[in-house]
Amino acid sequence: WQGKGYNTSLTAGARLEAFGFEATFKPQVSWSQNREFEFIPGVYGSGYSYFWKGNIDLVQRYGDSSFWTFDWGDTEIRYSWKKLTAGFGFQSPWLGPAFLNPMLGSNNAGTYPKFDLGLRKTKVYMPYTNWYLGEIEGRAWLGYLTESDYFDNDSTNDHRQLTGFSVTYSPSILPGFTIGANKICINYWKDKSVKYLNPLYSTNDQNTQEDQKASFFVSQVFPQVGFEVYGELGVDDYNGRGFANPFHTAIYTVGAKKELSFFRRFQKFSIRPEIIFEWSNFEMSQDFQLQWNYMGYYSHGFIAQGYTQNGQILGAGSGYFGNSQYIALRTYFSKGNVSLFLHYNRPDTNYLNNLGITTKNTDWEGKKQHDQWARYKAIRTYGINVQYFVTNSLLIGVEFNTSWIINPKYAQDENSSYRNNYGALKIKYNF
Repeated sequence: WQGKGYNTSLTAGARLEAFGFEATFKPQVSWSQNREFEFIPGVYGSGYSYFWKGNIDLVQRYGDSSFWTFDWGDTEIRYSWKKLTAGFGFQSPWLGPAFLNPMLGSNNAGTYPKFDLGLRKTKVYMPYTNWYLGEIEGRAWLGYLTESDYFDNDSTNDHRQLTGFSVTYSPSILPGFTIGANKICINYWKDKSVKYLNPLYSTNDQNTQEDQKASFFVSQVFPQVGFEVYGELGVDDYNGRGFANPFHTAIYTVGAKKELSFFRRFQKFSIRPEIIFEWSNFEMSQDFQLQWNYMGYYSHGFIAQGYTQNGQILGAGSGYFGNSQYIALRTYFSKGNVSLFLHYNRPDTNYLNNLGITTKNTDWEGKKQHDQWARYKAIRTYGINVQYFVTNSLLIGVEFNTSWIINPKYAQDENSSYRNNYGALKIKYNF
């Protein structure tokens, strides 16, 4: 999380590998000036919490003063034997093929301690026939989540147990094709149970104090033409009733990357541009217009903090209760790369969509009510990102962007918008 004003992040690390062991130490220290800005007051334990009452620990501002934070970052200890691996640490799992908005695992939130077991990418052969079937990879982990200081004053629910599973398979008969699935189950740590360690565990009991989410994804790479396409479908609190309406609570992401083959004639100059596109739709499914208020994929009726760690969502960083569209031109050259991008997202579309539930047509007949209903918050960002290797060990990165933030407080004022300018400098040195 970055506040208004000056922000900085410092990290350094070391790594040791020997006899199957891997020890990585890479913590991160950050500082935020955290200057004041306008936002809708929170409705949980603090005015800095999220503005919409629907069970989510999503902090808008971390207090009213500058602050330091410490995070363990990619620190972990791991042991691998052949293709089996086990580790304890804090690395954030990036789940699925998404470039910008993974549904169930990204580096958007701070890290959390976890223990994992898994199978590294392994070639699979049919017994006795030695027929090559493809490659499989999988991981299971148990994590310990913590709520922020801005949510509530109930110390009994400060921590949650996260049980995660991820598996991918690349069949030999379809070169470049990958299919996979992710499953997450969250319950309060005080109610920890070994049943959640079963990847096939499910229940139709609507009163269980747990939150289950799943996503399914596919990707196809065509290296001959420099093209990749992928898609991911997410389902919240899935159960047997989903066969009647498979799109209940469903969200999706689709994306593609395409090398611009026209420029291949310039390969002797080591120039390789590509187009990156990603579209995410995290809006509530339309059947909720006939049921009840539903905040979205990352909230939950019984798990009050939702799918978060220390006040930030563990999955998608933009469009989390709405939608997101991203397109970029990234050009690689011998010393680094340059990206020009446009990103448009409406993070809280469900906030206004929910206003239509359990209402009558007469409630919306006046122009004033219609104007309020139509005031979605939207963020449009243009930017450039440059990464340049001064030497093989020294990397310098520079980013500039400007955002036009429309209706930041869902106001009816026609001039309810402002611009936000952002600049960043990154220096990295590898010994």
